[in-house]
Amino acid sequence: SGGEEVAARSAFALASVQERGAEPALAARLDDPRPPVAAAAAFALGRMGSERAAEALLGALSSSPGVESIGQVIRSLGLTMGESQLERFLALDRMEGELAEAVMAVARAGVGGQMNGEGLAWLAEHLSHPAEEVRVAAAYYFSRAPDAGEWRGVAEAVRTALAALDPQDPAARFLIPGLAALGDTEDTPTFVRWTRASTDWRTRAVAVTALRDRLGDREAREAVLVALGSDPSSHVVEAAAAELARSRPALQAAQDEVVAWLGENGERWQPAAVLWSGLAPLGEGDRILEWLDRVPEDDALARAAAVEALSRVPGTAYLDRLFDEAEGRDDRVAASAYRGLAGHFGAQREDGPRLERFESAFVQGLSRSHPTIVGTAARGLTDPVLLERGSASALEAALLARDPTDPSDAASSAALIDALSQTRDTSWVGLLQRYLDHPQGRVRTAAREAIESLTLRPLERRPRVDEAAEALVMDWEDFPEARPEILIETTKGPIRVVLAHEEAPLTVQTFLRLARAGAYDGVPFHRVVPSFVIQGGDVGRRDGTGGPGFSIRTELTRIPFERGVLGMASAGRDTEGSQFFIMHARAPHLDDRYTSFGWVLEGMDVVDRLLRGDRILRVSSVSERVSSVSERVSSVSERVSSVSEAGG
Repeated sequence: SGGEEVAARSAFALASVQERGAEPALAARLDDPRPPVAAAAAFALGRMGSERAAEALLGALSSSPGVESIGQVIRSLGLTMGESQLERFLALDRMEGELAEAVMAVARAGVGGQMNGEGLAWLAEHLSHPAEEVRVAAAYYFSRAPDAGEWRGVAEAVRTALAALDPQDPAARFLIPGLAALGDTEDTPTFVRWTRASTDWRTRAVAVTALRDRLGDREAREAVLVALGSDPSSHVVEAAAAELARSRPALQAAQDEVVAWLGENGERWQPAAVLWSGLAPLGEGDRILEWLDRVPEDDALARAAAVEALSRVPGTAYLDRLFDEAEGRDDRVAASAYRGLAGHFGAQREDGPRLERFESAFVQGLSRSHPTIVGTAARGLTDPVLLERGSASALEAALLARDPTDPSDAASSAALIDALSQTRDTSWVGLLQRYLDHPQGRVRTAAREAIESLTLRPLERRPRVDEAAEALVMDWEDFPEARPEILIETTKGPIRVVLAHEEAPLTVQTFLRLARAGAYDGVPFHRVVPSFVIQGGDVGRRDGTGGPGFSIRTELTRIPFERGVLGMASAGRDTEGSQFFIMHARAPHLDDRYTSFGWVLEGMDVVDRLLRGDRILRVSSVSERVSSVSERVSSVSERVSSVSEAGG
């Protein structure tokens, strides 16, 4: 009925608002005879995170074990349980039909710091359960426990469970990093075996990463080198490169072999950049420079990575090249050069001619549009040697020159304000007070913090609240009746996606508006974490530091972060913009923290092939209709599982 739908939607919306005063009303709805209303109330209470919410949920579970919303009640308990509730939850009879939810609830509680001996034993017992979803739920705790030492008492049970798993079992992707966190050398041979045991590249990537800090062991080092040289997955190759680069002794021991690999694979810039950065202190500057010269001028992310590698070479031999790159037109490459120059500045600040060149470069950087360049240059100018030469006046001039009406200038203005506060000169307070009324909230916040830092006392004046931008307002007339389907065309192929507009209406509307405007066209995937996510959508700066110039609110949804699910990137609550990510694999720790707003229908093979620097060519709408949100929410695990575990 209409009343039922309104009540359910109202309760669901409170999950994102997180108004504690609504807890009693939500608790009263837990035994509502209308299942959608009761489930929405349970969902919202789980996001409150309070003991009162936990008690209400546990009470509903204890008194109404047959309630249709029991699954949601259990899920929400996992987010809210304290020590007392956990003990009582473990004493309940958990129905076999909801066992996976119950195991995940205990695992979530443990990840949140609430665990006891009974809970540990119960989770360890379910690592060998015949149902995959139960095994994965139990394994999740061991990968994310705040202190691996807390479960050392059941470590042998974890090892036994891992040894018994099929090589394709997704539970292994949680148990391997869990055992790695224990730091026991006896597990190294196990991780080595897993680097080649599975046909699923995600498991192999996790196993390679587990060998971190173990590369002093010859067998472990050889396994990582084999992965670098012969694994068919580019993601596993990149994971191997990252682990080698982190261990200077391992890289030194295999330097000739790694350099030979780089000679044959220089075009694979993602792992090459990581390896050259690691090799930079080992006398490989000339080869890095040769590699930089071969990187195409129009491949900005690759050139930025190559410049970063060059900047890690000690000494002054390549400083002139860094200065040249800092003057380049592409901000992404120049930002990398500026970071490199900042790293070298401390050792060169007593050299008169070089000091002047650093000073000149930093002053020039203040007028660039990229906030990373502005911030790096501004921090450089706060060095005492340069402050004595009057660099603060350059900071003042740059701040006054910024356009207060341009949202994209806010980050640079905030960086300049912060730099002025680092001078420790209270004479800047008068100037900074003018920025307390700046149109951009980020600048006002920076001004307030700077004034408090300089005066050493809190500012009594309350910050002005921003007016809602046009993009923050829902326009229901500009919304399709059908569940929107979109096609994300990339340099590796098409990805067909469905968007959950009933769960995240503002997010979906914003995404569609940006897509219709062509904002995503040509935007790269700037971040790829093997066996975790691919991330792109920086429509502002195209390197992961920007966005559309506005933020939208966080919309918590009931779609778990399974393989193929889309989520909005965020720097905190209500900071979402245009950047989004697609999951490589299940990541329960993202649930209830990020906005999930859709999932891949076709093209996960494309997602698996996308690397950092691959681009979105176009995002367009598809006119077909799909099933309702209730069907998706009730069966998301089964659907995503069928897509996910098929590919290796």
